[in-house]
Amino acid sequence: MHSYTEEEIALYVNGDMTGEDQQQFEQVLQTDKTLRENVQEYREVKASLSARLAPDAQDKALKHTLQSLNEEYFGRTEAKIRPVGVYIKWACAAAAIAIILVINLFHPWRQNDLYKEYSSLQMVTTAERGDRTDTLLQQAATAFNNQEFGIAQKDLHALYQQEPDNALVQFYYAVSLVETGDHHTGQPILEHIYQGSSIFKYDAAYFLALSYLKINNYEACRQWLQKVPAGTGKYAQAQSLMSQLPK
Repeated sequence: MHSYTEEEIALYVNGDMTGEDQQQFEQVLQTDKTLRENVQEYREVKASLSARLAPDAQDKALKHTLQSLNEEYFGRTEAKIRPVGVYIKWACAAAAIAIILVINLFHPWRQNDLYKEYSSLQMVTTAERGDRTDTLLQQAATAFNNQEFGIAQKDLHALYQQEPDNALVQFYYAVSLVETGDHHTGQPILEHIYQGSSIFKYDAAYFLALSYLKINNYEACRQWLQKVPAGTGKYAQAQSLMSQLPK
């Protein structure tokens, strides 16, 4: 069985592990109790240390946090000697978390805008026939990917009326509604997709969670994130977002 390092666990929890590596990790996660405990432990440490910095934290707060980490995990001269295994484990975790704190502090979206951080999505189509429907779909995709969600919504609405059972159209139309603030219309469509069996089933659950995040309903957000199972495309992001939700 694969033995994962602290760096690999950090990559997974932070949503930076993708493809076959992520799938293999999640398969091992289902049967390896020690790995599950390490993942949970890292999430708790990350959430705890991230909470030390308010959304408007300044350089002084960051410096203090990193200094504390340095003293705790790399030690002062009079510090208590720790077992080697513990030292290596938490030194790696502390270093990874320090990087996360730096990114969260200086990145434009910061911690007070989790929605923007976790809602990135590109609309991909396979239109080839060249008829009017496909042209409209391509127009919608171009607008959607340019974050012109109001324009995309109009084209997707027209397509939704023509093909109400098309899962791709349903999904991106619902997301465009959420993006433009029409949660009342978008959420039932996402729920309908989740109740079905299309490839968008768990993407719908994830974006339902984001729709509740956008209106600060953290409990509903958490409930929908929990519906995204291990082994699916949005699982790592769902777990990462859940660890950052306000208590």
